[in-house]
Parts: sequence; structure tokens; C-alpha cells
Amino acid sequence: MKNITLTTTGSGKEVMVNWNNVHYAKSMTSPYSDEYVEVSFGDHNVEVKETLQEIHEKCLQTLV
Repeated sequence: MKNITLTTTGSGKEVMVNWNNVHYAKSMTSPYSDEYVEVSFGDHNVEVKETLQEIHEKCLQTLV
């Protein structure tokens, strides 16, 4: 299991994600030019503040 902690865009609260359950993650831009990453679990999504690079680094850290 690859559990990583990410920060949601709306409330700024942390959420723990089991990366094995993620379908995809993609960079997005809101209509207000705010950049975020959408993490999809298939039937629902979570918007997080971390960049794809930061998420990648967190996933790599779980392998050590």
C-alpha cells in the first residue's frame, strides 16, 4: 500500500490517499487561474494543492 498525505484545495485539510486506488492525476487550472491537481478515484475526485512533481516525490518516498 502506498499511503501519502495531500492537502485539499478548498479547506486546506490533509487527506490520506492510498495511491493504489488512484485512477489518474492531472494538472488543472480553475476559471480564476488557480492551479491544482485533480486526483481521480473513478467515481469521485479530490482537488489537491500539491503539484504532480511533489506527488511523485511523495510516492517515491513510500518505496524507501
